[in-house]
Amino acid sequence: MVTDYPTKPVECWSKMKELRKKHFFHIWNVQKEGGVLVMGTVQIFMGFLAGLGNFANANYAPQFTRLMDDTKLAVRNHEAFEAKGYGREMCSAMRCHLGQLYQGLSLKSPLGGEFRPDFIFDFSWCADTAKTAQLASEYLGIPYYIVDVPYKYNDQCIDYMVNQLHEAIEWLEKVTGRAYDDEKLIEAVNNEWECCVLWAKISELTKLIPAPIDARHLNSLRLPSATSRHKEEVVQFHRMVYDEVLDRVKNGISARGFERKRLSLDTSSPFYFPQLLRWPEEYGSVIIGGQRFFDAFGAWEVKEDTLSWKVMKTPAERGLQLRTREDALRALAELNVKYMPIQRIYDLTKEAEEYLQFVKDWKIDATTFAYDRGCKGYLSAGLPETALAMKRNGIPALSFDCSMADPRDFDEKSVKNKFDIFLESLGLTKLNA
Repeated sequence: MVTDYPTKPVECWSKMKELRKKHFFHIWNVQKEGGVLVMGTVQIFMGFLAGLGNFANANYAPQFTRLMDDTKLAVRNHEAFEAKGYGREMCSAMRCHLGQLYQGLSLKSPLGGEFRPDFIFDFSWCADTAKTAQLASEYLGIPYYIVDVPYKYNDQCIDYMVNQLHEAIEWLEKVTGRAYDDEKLIEAVNNEWECCVLWAKISELTKLIPAPIDARHLNSLRLPSATSRHKEEVVQFHRMVYDEVLDRVKNGISARGFERKRLSLDTSSPFYFPQLLRWPEEYGSVIIGGQRFFDAFGAWEVKEDTLSWKVMKTPAERGLQLRTREDALRALAELNVKYMPIQRIYDLTKEAEEYLQFVKDWKIDATTFAYDRGCKGYLSAGLPETALAMKRNGIPALSFDCSMADPRDFDEKSVKNKFDIFLESLGLTKLNA
């Protein structure tokens, strides 16, 4: 294959797999160790539950990845959910989670036997996760708690968030019979902050030409952050990744060995079809990433005058020492409400302008947008208008339909044909294998 730049595999790949494996074994064993097993999508405010001590988060279905590798089984889970009388307008990932639950798959351990979560804890950053918590709680007969996440990021919203977290601690102590440990909370919040800052720094390096890593790398390297960024070992992993990416930059190592065109993708490839991220490579191009690749785990400050993203500093880097529960909860609220733009997605007033600036800052040649049929909020809100804004400003834009976790919503042949036509319209031809 014709190459323009040197390339080599990412060396920290094995460490990512080790941490991923460790996380899942922790789920199966935490209760045997005297810890707490929590069900729910605790992908934000992750350090909050660390005040309970040893805990593991099983999400709603720890076998979700296996289902995405077996699309026939995934479809059966969706059908099991729909057989209960629910429609397909709900988030496809949550439908798949509940389908597993209704079929008795969610609670089966690969080590043998079954487990039972101690309680369900979730955040209403997405309405469907909150509804899933309610349905799962009713089905399993275990308690659940929802914390409301505001879609704004002013001082009043931070206060509102902090007050809710104080109230949630009282509930956690009551339902578990455990005293909440503020020292463990402070440690976890510092770890979460550092992971998010490092992830933003790693993402920022993809602005360079050639990009040292791309969306395919990021899609897998994010996994420890998605499950355990409150832990010191995951901080160390992020430092390892950052150092390796810096070294790749220093030595001119590219993501794939070519970079004829730089593409963005929002939201992401379907979980059951990651091969989509490879398609531009047939034409010597790469998908660098996208706002939703970078924002879900990165701490960014958005400049109001230019709408550019700037890597935020940790509390320690800003001279702030977390000493009390109040300090830690406020730092956690600011991270997840103000500095991780996952919540900004719901404010559509500046989304198109912000994406235009993102395209400029990351030197993107063409944009692609995945309209997720099962997520009308975070993964799809404002995308059609943003795609139109790209075209009005002379930036090629491709849109296609899918859903993140329901294979029935993805027509591989049709979408592949769209990609081929789009890439050829950019003046690209397929590389010789």
